[in-house]
Amino acid sequence: MIERLGRPDELERWLRARLNAIGPAPRAELLHVLTLPDFCRADRIGEFYGNPKTRSFAELLIDCEEDRALRAVLVGMLREPSASSDPRRHAPSSSSVSRLRRRAERLTRPKPPAWPETTPSPF
Repeated sequence: MIERLGRPDELERWLRARLNAIGPAPRAELLHVLTLPDFCRADRIGEFYGNPKTRSFAELLIDCEEDRALRAVLVGMLREPSASSDPRRHAPSSSSVSRLRRRAERLTRPKPPAWPETTPSPF
C-alpha cells in the first residue's frame, strides 16, 4: 500500500490517519518498540507475533524492520506532538515528510568499508 502513495503529502496523510486511529497507548508502545536496541526489538516483535490479538501489530513492526526508511519516518512522526492531535486540526506538511525522508535515507545509506590504517613505507 505504501508504495502506491508516491507523493509525500499522500504518504503523510495516510500514515497520520493510521496513527490517529490506533489511539495514544498503542502509539506510545509503537514508538517504544521502534526505538529499542535490535535484540530487544526482535524479542518484543516475537512476543507480539505469538499473541493472536497483537499479531497485526507485530506485522507492522516486521514491515518497519524490513524498511528502515519507514521505521525512521514513523519514529519521527510519533515523536512529533502533532501525532496525537486531531487530524482535522493538523494540516499535513509535505516539507516535514520530505525532511524525514531525507533523514531516513541518510540513516539507511550503507556506510563505506573502513580501510585499515596503513603506515608509511620507510623506503
